[in-house]
Amino acid sequence: MAMGADLMLLLGVRASPFVRRVQMVLDLKGIDYEYREDDLLNKSPLLLKLNPVHKKFPVLVHHGKPIPESQVIIEYIDEKWADKPILPLDPYDRAMARFWARYFDEKCILAVWKAVWVSPPGEEREKACEEAYETSS
Repeated sequence: MAMGADLMLLLGVRASPFVRRVQMVLDLKGIDYEYREDDLLNKSPLLLKLNPVHKKFPVLVHHGKPIPESQVIIEYIDEKWADKPILPLDPYDRAMARFWARYFDEKCILAVWKAVWVSPPGEEREKACEEAYETSS
């Protein structure tokens, strides 16, 4: 992984909303990075080395140090490049932004994933679709 001192590597998969979230923050802040696509079904040795705990995407590598999990990465980026804040400066507003981000991660994404990929057609899928609709309304 030969990179310049300040260049960052973002390891991910195109289909992931969590990877896309990190890309959006990097782009909003105007930060240069290298994006490397991995394989969701056949995870690379690089991913397994960089995120041995969860073995999930995204992983950001900055100064040779891996940072996993999209929310953690975004907080790191926001603190490291504080001149263009992504999260609100007010502590209460910042807490609410984190609350809604966590709600989205834990409820909305999971419900949509179940509705689209897990449930077989029929009553189970209809129930999963209703749950997805309710969490996003």
